[in-house]
Amino acid sequence: MKAINKLKFPQKFPKIINPNPHNNNFQEPNFISLIHNSKNTLQLQQIHAQIIRQNLTSNSRIITQLISSACLNKSINYALLIFNCFLDKNLYLFNVLIRGLKENSLFEKCIFYFKKMGGMGVRPDRLTYPFVLKAVGMLGEKVMGGGVHSG
Repeated sequence: MKAINKLKFPQKFPKIINPNPHNNNFQEPNFISLIHNSKNTLQLQQIHAQIIRQNLTSNSRIITQLISSACLNKSINYALLIFNCFLDKNLYLFNVLIRGLKENSLFEKCIFYFKKMGGMGVRPDRLTYPFVLKAVGMLGEKVMGGGVHSG
């Protein structure tokens, strides 16, 4: 057990593009179930390793669940690492990350990723704004809050 605690995980995971993600859809429910049943970050990392081995790193649903669970485990750096390695960032990925950042009281990062979302051409939806507005409110930035709400 001591050997596992001494393992060093890479700071960046490889960016792997799945050549045909539709062939692996039958594995998706199994990985999502494993992610939901994980108890800690070590288990998530083990599941993530299997996702990489199965060449499912471009599956948005699986990666979204992985980020969400990492945030619930308070492993924000791990969630950000996963997010930053995902090539085709979409609304769902941003929403789950922004929610996780807000729930972990990382309000500045929440706003940073909201701005990054817009900069990448990903349009927020009705699920995005409540988390961003709560983060803005916690920071006391009323002027920015008005801009987020109208934007």
